[in-house]
Amino acid sequence: HDRTKQEGFIWKEQPETSPALEIETLKPFKKVRTQQHDVITGNYTYHFGDDCGRMKFPAGEPHEALEVEETNDIWYTIKESDPLSAQAQVKQRLEFEREKWGVR
Repeated sequence: HDRTKQEGFIWKEQPETSPALEIETLKPFKKVRTQQHDVITGNYTYHFGDDCGRMKFPAGEPHEALEVEETNDIWYTIKESDPLSAQAQVKQRLEFEREKWGVR
């Protein structure tokens, strides 16, 4: 398949693209899903947790390498037979770090 002839366009040469970043995975992605039912209160709680891991982006002038970490937790709670009791709680954490500084 000749990529220089796509969708009715004829390219004189291949389009130029930058090389892909070599991103290093320092901590892998992890997903958690749980469901709980409290038989005494009648509450159902659903938890969606995403640990997006920790990635290291390569250094490039004028900056040193950047590490990024993210976690997200969402809880949905509802009481059996009471649709107006529905609640959602969200907790998100982002961390950015370079050689000389870091923020959360």
